[in-house]
Amino acid sequence: MAAHEFGHVLGIGDAYNAWYRGGTFLNQDGYYAPKDSVVYYNDERYEVWTPDDDMMITNQNVSANDIRMVLDAWRTGKPQFFEWGSRDWDSR
Repeated sequence: MAAHEFGHVLGIGDAYNAWYRGGTFLNQDGYYAPKDSVVYYNDERYEVWTPDDDMMITNQNVSANDIRMVLDAWRTGKPQFFEWGSRDWDSR
């Protein structure tokens, strides 16, 4: 949990269905981050993988995508947010 919260300090948003991802505090019915998505840097396409045990979803492991997002937050001076996926965990 400490790594997850420190991820916020370093500029990463939640990957689960938090209130600002369309959910509510009591009924987390918003959108999860997709398992895979695409981002663009300097007009180049990169595939991004957000595993089920990512620290910003389940407080477990730091992923390569988490590190990329921290570096982007530092580089741009802006918080980084996961793409919006599905409301259903199994089809995210």
